Amino acid sequence: MVADAVVIDGYTQGTGTVTTSDDASVNTLAAGDDAVLLIELNGVGASGGNGMQFSAGTDDSIVRGLIINGFATGIRRDGSNARVLGNFIGSDSTGQVAIPNGAGISSSGNGGHQIGTAADADRNIISGNGNGVIPINRGLDPILVQNNYIGLNRSGTSALPNSGSGIFLTGVFAGASGNIVIGATSTVNGKGTVISGNTGNGITFNVGSGSFMGNVNIQANLIGMAADGVAALGNGGGGIEDITDPASTNSGVIILHNLISANGLDGITYASDSAFVLGNQIGSDITGQLDRGNAAVGIQIPGDRRDPTDLTKTQITIGSSSSTAMNQISANKLGGIVLRNANAVIEGNLNRHPNRPSYASRQRQRWILIYNVLADPTLAVTVGGLSPTSGNVIAFNAADGVRVVASTVALQHNSIFSNGPDESTIGEGLGINLGNGPELPRMTPATPTLARTACKISPP
Repeated sequence: MVADAVVIDGYTQGTGTVTTSDDASVNTLAAGDDAVLLIELNGVGASGGNGMQFSAGTDDSIVRGLIINGFATGIRRDGSNARVLGNFIGSDSTGQVAIPNGAGISSSGNGGHQIGTAADADRNIISGNGNGVIPINRGLDPILVQNNYIGLNRSGTSALPNSGSGIFLTGVFAGASGNIVIGATSTVNGKGTVISGNTGNGITFNVGSGSFMGNVNIQANLIGMAADGVAALGNGGGGIEDITDPASTNSGVIILHNLISANGLDGITYASDSAFVLGNQIGSDITGQLDRGNAAVGIQIPGDRRDPTDLTKTQITIGSSSSTAMNQISANKLGGIVLRNANAVIEGNLNRHPNRPSYASRQRQRWILIYNVLADPTLAVTVGGLSPTSGNVIAFNAADGVRVVASTVALQHNSIFSNGPDESTIGEGLGINLGNGPELPRMTPATPTLARTACKISPP
């Protein structure tokens, strides 16, 4: 256990030879990792324990340039502000072979934590573990997880999976806005984390009953894709999955400018309180041109997981009239957006690339399914808005553009066209379907407000 502030720098290690080319050295690559690491902490046969543990009072400690594997937890932080930079955690020295820790990095108690920075030299490879990173915070201090590879090998091209989640958020987080940042600190530097290839979810929210989690920014990450943003490298579960206890509270979650594609379940499942989903690509590659659909739904909001006596809890905003905040939601296998007993505003989004009206990146099902069946007049959904810039482009889906089952819905200023089973039957899908299909209970169709909604059933 480390009890005082220290700097442990494995990059100062030489080989003892005349030449320096084989000494330890930092990563110099923007994509991939060519770091040379020489110091290894191996816990295989140690019957658990922590590779390194930082107790309270070790603020501003730095761990860099180490290989840490084979422990119950690779690095554990208890109530201290520590920085973890440029390490291989859960693999061997090649960054290609797993030697698992039970958890790669775990933090608890008060105190901030920094795992990686915008500098490529500080990239950690956190792969081959049980869960990759488990922040468990009880205070107000910030946590930053930036510019790492979690679930990938050092090249960023193949999976070296954590057998659980890449990042498993649990506990009580109650700080100011942006208290927890997974990814870039701003969209300007663009240095998010690649969270791909894990056996479970990319990111999991799990807040226990009666607890609170708030002020989480998930920003500018690649979730389910290789480091180039083009090759699929999906997580086995969802990209971002919320399994929070219904009696707990999540609020202030912002999911911004991420690429979330090729995952084994939904791109995003969010069942808690308020959240903003803005400026993401969900189901395509980084260019927006190639089909990298998630195996289930692009965004699923199962509000019926919440307390049925308080249906106002789930308040979701998906997109905005701002061009930088629109989401592209395309090519997902079971549909673009599914809402179940939730309040939502869905505006300014595309379900295809604006320059490519092609069937190659079609949604396999309807783009939006709104399934608000609980008899509560406070449940309301707006698709589009009063301003023309608030409308969504809903086109080239294999089924209906929008389907509504028993809900109060306003559809305004949307462009809905060319939805149908396949290219040869273009226009045979409905733009807006107020009926009921065999997979849903028979309901009395709702009567949405269809103000200024374009329902084009043939190519424009």
